[in-house]
Amino acid sequence: MPYEGGSNLRWILEELGARIRPEWNKPARRWQVARKHLRVLAGALAERFGEVDVYLQFSAAERCGTRCQRAQGDDCSCSSWESVTVVLPTGVTVS
Repeated sequence: MPYEGGSNLRWILEELGARIRPEWNKPARRWQVARKHLRVLAGALAERFGEVDVYLQFSAAERCGTRCQRAQGDDCSCSSWESVTVVLPTGVTVS
């Protein structure tokens, strides 16, 4: 998300709600939000900028259980997928 004179936090709060507390990762120079807000924020970013890159932290050693593999939507937080695809409500797909 390009720097826009300090208005980015305000925009994120407008999209996710004022009760959300995004964290600024100063060394990486990026905003971080809880996973449960990812779909809404990625959709809003795609609508605003036309495209979005999503980076997720994961552990290569983590293994998925059967319950997680069969999960619907965002119910699984398993990290051992080879790739992650987020399908947004707007029809935009982020891989």
